[in-house]
Amino acid sequence: VEKKTNEHKAKAEKIVETIPKVVEVQPEDKRTISLFFNTYQNPDDTTTSFSVIYDQVKKINSVPSIESSTVYFSRFGDLTNWPYTRCANKGKRKCIEIAAKEKGDEVITLQYLYEFCVKNPE
Repeated sequence: VEKKTNEHKAKAEKIVETIPKVVEVQPEDKRTISLFFNTYQNPDDTTTSFSVIYDQVKKINSVPSIESSTVYFSRFGDLTNWPYTRCANKGKRKCIEIAAKEKGDEVITLQYLYEFCVKNPE
């Protein structure tokens, strides 16, 4: 058990080392809400992936109270023909890509979220 725990810890530390630091939020650009959005586009089924991502974006765009939010998003899997261009900085919203990798998962996005919260505790 201890050996497996150490292996998992080493693997997680290796992943974290490859993650670039989150862009610092400038004081004049503080927003009331920041969203972290993780996406995966399956290279073998882009139709389903597109549908899921599009549905999530539609839900984000339908909430008036987050029109001036910042959306930090990650892309994993097939990086071609990615459907999230519909964020398009709607209203006062800002959309910032934080990762784009063929291999990866929500752990990377969660690390960005963690670092963001540490730097912006309010």
